[in-house]
Amino acid sequence: MKQNSGKMHLYDKNRDVLALDFDGVIANSISECLVVGHNAFAAFKRRSDIIDELGGLDEQRIAESKRLRNFIRSGEDYVYINLAIEKKADIQNQADFDHFTEKFSGLRPTFFDIFYRERERFSNEQRQKWIQLNPLYAGIKEFLRRFSPKDHLFIITTKKIYFVNLVLSAQKITLPESHLFHANSSIPKKEIISGLLKSHRIAPQHFYFVDDQVDTLLKVRNVGVHCIFAEWGYNNTEQKEKALQAGITSMTLNEFYKYFQGD
Repeated sequence: MKQNSGKMHLYDKNRDVLALDFDGVIANSISECLVVGHNAFAAFKRRSDIIDELGGLDEQRIAESKRLRNFIRSGEDYVYINLAIEKKADIQNQADFDHFTEKFSGLRPTFFDIFYRERERFSNEQRQKWIQLNPLYAGIKEFLRRFSPKDHLFIITTKKIYFVNLVLSAQKITLPESHLFHANSSIPKKEIISGLLKSHRIAPQHFYFVDDQVDTLLKVRNVGVHCIFAEWGYNNTEQKEKALQAGITSMTLNEFYKYFQGD
């Protein structure tokens, strides 16, 4: 565990609250996201090359898609990945990706619609295949099932809650609907967490938030809560260094389990 701030106290399950991102923290959903992103882009281009697994793409395209995945901020960005590859855009960092999506910002509503329409189609028509493309990280199922008390656990994600529930239900994991939050540009994670602190009367020092995107954590930590960078998620060396330099605590998956299970 890398910790520069020195402000984190030992987690107390009876007093403290834990909030988790979903993709890149709970679920390793990159295969599903890239498949849906490809199909959505194919629909946008009026092509028929629909796939139901990553093996339908060549290895070079898969590798580049996974590299660019580290920069996405919301679901429709998976369609932007395909646009960037088609246009041979030179994207080396988050700023490059943000500049590219801004350049084609007029496509965002369309990309949003076709991405979620394709995800809904895929999850309805091939439910088992779709579930298989959304595996949980090793040990997460057991962690969520064992976590107690359940009312001290929240999920805050840019993934639509309907799809979160599909994945969790397949693993026989049940969390109260009131503890699942969908963040977006109108209601970002920082705002959701601020609302939880007020509505549940939680002191910021008793609230822990785990996300795999350093830029999100840099915004959330201004609320005063403990922010933890999930090294096992979708991030690269540069982003890990950014978290370190910013004094954000970083954890591997094993460190996460030890810290929050008290093992």
